Amino acid sequence: MLAARTGPGWSATVDGEDVAVRSAWGGQVAVRVPAHTSEVTVTRARGPHEAFLSAQLAALLFTVLTAVPSRRTAS
Repeated sequence: MLAARTGPGWSATVDGEDVAVRSAWGGQVAVRVPAHTSEVTVTRARGPHEAFLSAQLAALLFTVLTAVPSRRTAS
């Protein structure tokens, strides 16, 4: 189980083979694994969510930089 909310874009492999990603314990990402030692890889495809976060960060940075008064001397 991975401490992340399930949603579109999640994929997983166990020992190099694709496995189904399931929802468990409050909607967290879960993958069924065998009882023996295995290599598990869980990935999430990038989607519009990351683009929106980047745009929000850019807007915040722009706001902060333009809110700081310039240090011009009076001539």
